[in-house]
Amino acid sequence: LIFDEAVNASTVDPFQVTLQTARNISEADQFYTLTGGAVQMENSNTIAINITEIDFSNIRFRAPLIEDLNETFLSITDDAFRDMNNNEGLRISNSSALQAGEIPPRLETPILTTFDLDLNEGTLTLSYTDSVYVDTLQASYITLQSSQSSPNASYTLQSEDAIQVDSKSVRILLSDVDLNVLKFDVNLATSSDNTWLSAESGAIRGNGDNPSNLVPVDNARQVDLFTPDYTRPELIGYCVYINSSLLVLTFSESVRISTLESQQLTLQNQRDSPDVTYTLSEGAPSTLINLVTVMLTLGEADIDTVTSMTNLFTSVDDTFITATAQLIEDTSGNALVPIRSGLGTICFISDDNQPYLSDFDYNAANDELVLVFNETVNISTLMTIDITLSEGRSNMTTVVNYTLMSSSPIGESGPTIRVQLSLDDAATIKSLRLCRNSSFCYLSHSKDLVEDIVGMEVIAQPIEEALRARSVIPDNVLPRLTGFQINLNASSMTLYFSEAVMLNSLNLTALCLQSFYYQ
Repeated sequence: LIFDEAVNASTVDPFQVTLQTARNISEADQFYTLTGGAVQMENSNTIAINITEIDFSNIRFRAPLIEDLNETFLSITDDAFRDMNNNEGLRISNSSALQAGEIPPRLETPILTTFDLDLNEGTLTLSYTDSVYVDTLQASYITLQSSQSSPNASYTLQSEDAIQVDSKSVRILLSDVDLNVLKFDVNLATSSDNTWLSAESGAIRGNGDNPSNLVPVDNARQVDLFTPDYTRPELIGYCVYINSSLLVLTFSESVRISTLESQQLTLQNQRDSPDVTYTLSEGAPSTLINLVTVMLTLGEADIDTVTSMTNLFTSVDDTFITATAQLIEDTSGNALVPIRSGLGTICFISDDNQPYLSDFDYNAANDELVLVFNETVNISTLMTIDITLSEGRSNMTTVVNYTLMSSSPIGESGPTIRVQLSLDDAATIKSLRLCRNSSFCYLSHSKDLVEDIVGMEVIAQPIEEALRARSVIPDNVLPRLTGFQINLNASSMTLYFSEAVMLNSLNLTALCLQSFYYQ
């Protein structure tokens, strides 16, 4: 509001302000009188009123108010304001209302216009109609799916790294986990035909913190430029479990186990110029531990021959392998980069020892447990219902404890395993005030918790010897309203949040229903 002289801000009464679509209210199609608002408390000839969300919603419902300059007028009643000498301001009659001097362009929602997926470079590029800012990106709001609607395959991104391409485009640098999952699924992202994207509103934000548009799962957007994976996989490491007749091969990306030809592997006792070599002769059965790791069981004839040699595969010093390109293919059909100079093992294990849990971390902000073992364990054998958290090392009833009910391991087999706590488990832990800090956070489990990759059970950790948390990150993440449902027949509304909330803190007067989207 702009006046001809300074006014006393404390006297400005928003309740006396009416907006109308014509100079004379009798000719106006729409009008609305404010029901509240906060006045900028600074005495001046320019006074700002921050109107309430409810008023703003009601005004927006009455278009073209505040949208068309020729149809936005203002009237005020008597005693709506006073000047610095306490003189009453002149009213503006609703029959001769004042036209708005300016309506700034409304900040627009950034709308996704194109997206490109490059599986070879491992990038996802998003372009929008308006400026967006990479530091606001929430990749976990983005899902790739196999069709425009009712997809039979989908995957929600976990990547965290991205770069700004230009003011309206960002490029997500897909993590190894994301890339390997996408490459492994034969029903998803193998061509333009089965590469579609859906996204929650707010996957990224633009000017004025405006969230990007919703791309619904039942009306997804098809990829604009699809680049397949044409990079050949590499064998980046392997472990030998000699007593269990196992080779555990780890590759640079997802591989198709059905293409494995173990006869393309040669064992040798030196990196170069070996004097002892042995090429596997049997098509040994094998298992895919995770998307990039293959457990190869040596055939009986092969293991008998190898173990009979005194200077081959007895320790890390005489354990090297070479491989032809035909050893295995990645999920796109690319053959292995051949190994011509012997590749040494990263671990040579007799495997006489049981695995054990050496450390764990609890992240209450992400609702996650991180379990650290002394060796690689098989994530598919992890039983989260065997995990009990307690505030101390005691089985007395006075000690608060909780056994997980429905949480799930995520990621791949390895010495470090992440457990994503379910909504129920996370809520119970927080309501019991467990693991508020590392001094009151202990974990116990039985021998059934997990097995290593050769099937040996973990050493039990009873509650009397429970392991204390290495670190605890407290919950400092604000809960988010993720959805709602209205049932008019039952006269009820259901609210869905990103985490458990305290019912007695719910303030229903803070809810506003509206017929349009605005944030």
